[in-house]
Amino acid sequence: MASMPARAPILLAAAVSLSVLVGCTVTSNITDEPAEPAAARTVEDGVEVWDLREPPTAADVGIQPGEKTSDFQTGVPRRIRLLLPEGFELETVGPLLGFDNYGHPHRKLDHPERLGSWTPSTMFVKSAPLEPSAAYEGFKRDLAAVGLPPDAAETWLAEMRSTPTAGPGVGPIQVRDFAEVGYLEVAVLASYSPVGDTTVLSWTLTWAPPPRR
Repeated sequence: MASMPARAPILLAAAVSLSVLVGCTVTSNITDEPAEPAAARTVEDGVEVWDLREPPTAADVGIQPGEKTSDFQTGVPRRIRLLLPEGFELETVGPLLGFDNYGHPHRKLDHPERLGSWTPSTMFVKSAPLEPSAAYEGFKRDLAAVGLPPDAAETWLAEMRSTPTAGPGVGPIQVRDFAEVGYLEVAVLASYSPVGDTTVLSWTLTWAPPPRR
């Protein structure tokens, strides 16, 4: 594994699974508009910007009538910035982001009325692969960007140092933390895979269901 800054090990990390978005794929890049419109998306000085300061509709994020997902994936990673409520921002360089409106079981938000609703329920953003030391610093920056302490990054580093990198049953080492940002819950996650010595950072944004009518 690549060298990493010396830190003291602390809490044990909980392994979590990365979300996988399945469904229709909308191919886009930072110079061309996506094949399907997404009103919440703009490109500013080469950065793909998603304005989530107010709750978007499903159409705003490219989910078409009758569909439940929209994925924006490029062969070459591009700079992505999320504008969040309360003045928070997240930025990364990555090849993939997507939305769905399936609903989400975390925090008991899986209400049946969300299925097929006019609002998205989850956004997922994944970075390009990073060196472990760069990912550690990036994880701390992402946590701080949404008002979280660096504890999860320290946990992740300690787990990488203490867990064997080869052998039966050795899988990805993943740690995440959550922040409430306006109408959104933001999960910031770091994942290290001993296979290939690869590391990625990701965010999962989950928002509350629309009110009952």
